[in-house]
Amino acid sequence: MSRIYRSEAIILRNRHFLESSKITTLYTLEMGKVEVVAKGSRRPGSQFGASLDTATHCSAVFYHRPERDLHTLSQCDILNPFPELHDNLSRMAYAASCLQFVDLTTPLEEPHDKLFHLILMLLRTLEAVEHDTSCRPLLWAFLLRASGLSGWAIVLDRCLLCNEEAPIVGISASLGGTICTNCRDSTDDLVACSPGTVKFLRWLSTARWERMARLSVDHAVEDQAQAIIRQHINRHTERDLTSLDFLAYV
Repeated sequence: MSRIYRSEAIILRNRHFLESSKITTLYTLEMGKVEVVAKGSRRPGSQFGASLDTATHCSAVFYHRPERDLHTLSQCDILNPFPELHDNLSRMAYAASCLQFVDLTTPLEEPHDKLFHLILMLLRTLEAVEHDTSCRPLLWAFLLRASGLSGWAIVLDRCLLCNEEAPIVGISASLGGTICTNCRDSTDDLVACSPGTVKFLRWLSTARWERMARLSVDHAVEDQAQAIIRQHINRHTERDLTSLDFLAYV
């Protein structure tokens, strides 16, 4: 028996379905990730209009059938269309990378209100930044924090092997955290990183969003941090975020 749900939602992605419809992936406050059919949404003058655009904050009403993974969207009203974000290719590319990560790493219908609010805060901050170059720290901060909410945070406050706060020389992808100089020979996948990179990663994990939007980062530090985060994600998901590659061209 179907049940009607209404929930705040963020549009993660769309794909064509039949001749005139879409399958839309939502991340909802009430139920987590949900897939719905938006019937007739590709027809001119559809009632859904722009409400199904990727990275839109909306209020969704859908018919949910417990025995199915695909449900039926009845109504979708825009709460925040993020117009300045959608009008900027560079910022949308960063948003798309984060939404792809959520789509790839979250199971269907497991609610996580902290993740929902993290996505919403990211979109709000991306829209408000003064310069597109400020988007990069926001991306890495989001991926770090979302990984933590998924249960596989990078441990950055101590050596994973000896549990001491000795000088850190690298990060092990297989172990998921920092390794000190005394334990460096105990793992075979150590990625060397500077103290500045470790400090940057720690800061990304805790800093306020508005502060990150004003940050200027040394390129070498940022490149190391990017490599570490991507390796960490690949290790746990066994998939690469292809949308990250596009960011080199925006």
